Amino acid sequence: MTNLAAVPPLMLLVLVTSGQFDLASLAAVPGLVALQVAVSTIMFLMFFRLQQLGGPTYLSQIGYVAAAVGVVVGVAYLGETYPIGVRIGAGVIAFGIALSTIAQVKKV
Repeated sequence: MTNLAAVPPLMLLVLVTSGQFDLASLAAVPGLVALQVAVSTIMFLMFFRLQQLGGPTYLSQIGYVAAAVGVVVGVAYLGETYPIGVRIGAGVIAFGIALSTIAQVKKV
């Protein structure tokens, strides 16, 4: 439902910015479109499950974790290079997640 609710405003934005709304390019790759819908749906389900299990502390960290994971994927699979500050930032994020996890385990 979240994905479906996002469609009308995005369609309006496309119409306003480009003056047209052409789905022909999507029709050319139906398998890729279906895969994107499936992956997006799974991502939302996982996000909501994380929200349910982890609570507000874990949920507030999700953007930072996504950024750090993006750096790791970029380096490991795409051959990207980042300045040392980015790598240190990813380490700080990992350290913060570890501290949150340890605090939550000790609370239980």
